[in-house]
Amino acid sequence: MQMLRTISFNNHNLKFKKCVIDRVYEKEDKSKAPVMFVYFDSAKFGKKFYYADKEQGQFIEIPSKEFEKRFECYDRDLEKNHGRRLWEDDDISQSINSRADADVAEGGNR
Repeated sequence: MQMLRTISFNNHNLKFKKCVIDRVYEKEDKSKAPVMFVYFDSAKFGKKFYYADKEQGQFIEIPSKEFEKRFECYDRDLEKNHGRRLWEDDDISQSINSRADADVAEGGNR
């Protein structure tokens, strides 16, 4: 959560069309270790992607094409979202999808 506070869009006056906080893995990583990412779409800033860099201890902004080239969703997460990546789902507006919320809804079984 400390890393989330460092993102420049962390402003109570900023209104999101959509914000997703979830996990993905790097396509090159055979172990598929989770990487936290943030995607948001706002009228003021447009569509932005950030990923948590463990070595630097901060979120790094990344262009959307590079994000999609470098990272992938877990199969289970794709199944839950009917084969769509969370940032592709335009039907959900003004919502925050976090892994913690999903864990609570599933009774913590992940």
